[in-house]
Amino acid sequence: MKTLIANWESEVRQSGLIILPDGDARLPGHGILVSDVVQKLAYGLGEQMLRQTYPALTDKDLRVCSLFCYLRAIHKI
Repeated sequence: MKTLIANWESEVRQSGLIILPDGDARLPGHGILVSDVVQKLAYGLGEQMLRQTYPALTDKDLRVCSLFCYLRAIHKI
C-alpha cells in the first residue's frame, strides 16, 4: 500500500496542481478548483455532464482531482 500511495503522490505532484493556502487546489491551465470538480461528482453530476460544464477537463484531470482529495483526507498532502 505504501508504494501505491507513493505513486499517487508522485502523480499528483507531476500534474502541476496548484495547492492553495486553504488546502484546496486548482487545476493548472483550467482555473478550476479541485473541490468544485469533486463536489459536482459527489452530487451526482456524471463525467459527461461535468465535461460539458468544463470542456477542457481530461480523464487525467479527473483522476488527479480524486487522488488529491484522497491523499488530503489521509493527510499525505
